[in-house]
Amino acid sequence: MAFILERTEQFLNILKGTIEQERITISKVDFSESRDGSAGWKPFHEGSYLGSNDSWYRFRASFEIPEKYRDRHVKCRVLTGGKQGWNPLDPQFLVIRNGHVQQALDANHGTFDLSRCAGL
Repeated sequence: MAFILERTEQFLNILKGTIEQERITISKVDFSESRDGSAGWKPFHEGSYLGSNDSWYRFRASFEIPEKYRDRHVKCRVLTGGKQGWNPLDPQFLVIRNGHVQQALDANHGTFDLSRCAGL
């Protein structure tokens, strides 16, 4: 019985570190109407709508993760579709870091790890 309690405590401690404690909104996001950004960059404002069949857009954002998160697991959550969040008609994304695909995002996968992106 003591073993089960110890293992349960270990799992709970791991899960405790994954609980969302604070949200920070990334307010400055730009987009380009080309796959490589060659079409130039324009500001993307919250609530804006982009898209049509077979269209590509590239988004970029620059931000700093506060020092207080240095030893924490930091994730970025991409929200689309207004208050409902993702739905099956929403776009798919590729998260590209330093020219390499880090992760794909879609209706079932809406977050990616920022700890590695920031070198934390």
